[in-house]
Formats: sequence, structure tokens, C-alpha cells
Amino acid sequence: SKINAYFWMMRPLNSFTAAFAVVYALIFANNGSVPLNWQVYFFAATAAFFTTAHSMVHNDIVDVEIDKVNAPHRALPSGKITISEAKVFAIILLALAVLSGYAIDSLTEFFPFSTCWALGNSLLLDSYNKWFKKFGLIGNFIVGFSPYALFLYADLLIYRGLTVHVEAVGLLALGTIWGREVFKGIYDIPGDASHGIRTIAVVYGRRVAAIVGSLIVGSGVLATFPLLLSQNVGNLFLKGTFAGVDLILIYKCLRLVQNPTDENAFETKLFMLRLLLIAILIISVITLSDRYF
Repeated sequence: SKINAYFWMMRPLNSFTAAFAVVYALIFANNGSVPLNWQVYFFAATAAFFTTAHSMVHNDIVDVEIDKVNAPHRALPSGKITISEAKVFAIILLALAVLSGYAIDSLTEFFPFSTCWALGNSLLLDSYNKWFKKFGLIGNFIVGFSPYALFLYADLLIYRGLTVHVEAVGLLALGTIWGREVFKGIYDIPGDASHGIRTIAVVYGRRVAAIVGSLIVGSGVLATFPLLLSQNVGNLFLKGTFAGVDLILIYKCLRLVQNPTDENAFETKLFMLRLLLIAILIISVITLSDRYF
């Protein structure tokens, strides 16, 4: 039962999703001009898995008192695993994440990029668990940065710099998810206020939160303009997809600013995530079709 408790502390669904996502980002970013062998993809997946698993365990350690009320069945509040054992487990997972990063550096001869990336992301997520989740806008940014970090990492690892195509997707994801986290605060005001979480909505009200969130989403939309205006990207289907998503996001933001109710904020937040996932799927199909067919 203790092994089972350790396993579920890692939130395997979240950790495997992170592993899949970083491999996807690498495949999406790489146009074939920079060959990567399968070991790079494997260790990128393990680095993402162990980084996420470490963060999940660290979150349980930080929230153990809250979980005694909200989730007493979990490993720490139920006593299946002690705090000391959980801390050792978190350190082991962090070490495995850093070692995976080191393996990537050895294979790509780009030391210490992936090692520092694995360590830095782990510390960023730990800081979120410990401190930043209580500070609305900063905590919201870290949530939005997590998916963008996948595309940023892929760009830097493969090209040692930034590309218009990959950054357009990554920054659109950053702006959309960061903004929707601000929108989430509109209908979470009672719960956030009771836990001392200072979101924009708690401190300044619903309409200001709708405006700030919309401006953040708008920054993600603006990040796609270099791709839309680029002469090097000639695929009209790709540009049309970005333009369509941009217009829909702007429309939804304006609607929320006009009517910043709890129901509208919840619907907008849910809609934006679905739109983003569909957009990334369409963009991926177009990009991979251009590349291989």
C-alpha cells in the first residue's frame, strides 16, 4: 500500500501528460533541419515526468494541513507516508529530473541547458506551491508559463534561438491560459478571499479582472502577428487558423468585459481552453502535413 501511495502522489496522469507534451513540442518545433535521435526524446519525456511528479509531491507537502480537511484520503493526511518520507521522495524525483536533463545535454552537446532547465522549472513550480499561488497575477502567470515553457524549450534546444512559427503557438498559449486564469478568479472570489488568495478579482473587482485578463489574452493575440505578416510563412491555411482564433478570442474577451458575471466568466474560461486545444490540433495537422506530405 505504501508503494501505491507513492505512485499516486506523483499524479501519474499529470506527469505522463507533461512527458507527452514535451515530446509533442519537440516534434512540432523540429522541421527536420536539426536531427535528434530517439534518446533525446526519451530523456526529455523523463525530465518532464519527474519534474511534474516532484512538483505534485511538493504540493502535497505544502498543502498537508489543507488536505486533512479537503482530501483526507491522500497519502500524507492519511498517514500512509510521513512528511520526512515525502521530502526524501521529492528530492529523489528532483534528482532524476536533473539527471535526465544532464543526459540530454550530453547527447546534444548543449551543456548545461537542459540540466538548468529541469532544475529551474522544478524550483519555479515549488515556488508556486509555497508562495506564489496566493498572489493572483503572479500565480496565474506561472500557470500560463508552464505550457509556453514546452515550446520555448523546444525552440532553444533545437535552434539555439527563437522561431516565428513555434513562438506564435507558445505565446498564444501563454496569453490565453494566463488570461483565463485571471477570468477564473471572477467566479472564485468567495473561495479565494477565504483562503487569502489575492487575485485581481478579489482585490479590484470583477470588471477590472475581466479587463486585465482580456489585455493579457490580447498580448497573446499580438504575438501571432509576426507569423501573420511573415513572408517566410506562406501557408494560407495556417495563417487563416491563427487569424480566426485571434478574432474569436477578442470577441469573447469583449463580451466578458461588457458582462463580467460569474456565469459568463466560467463559460469564457472553459471555451478558451477548448478553442486553444482545437487550434493547436489544427495547426499541428497543417504543419506536419506541409513537412511530410
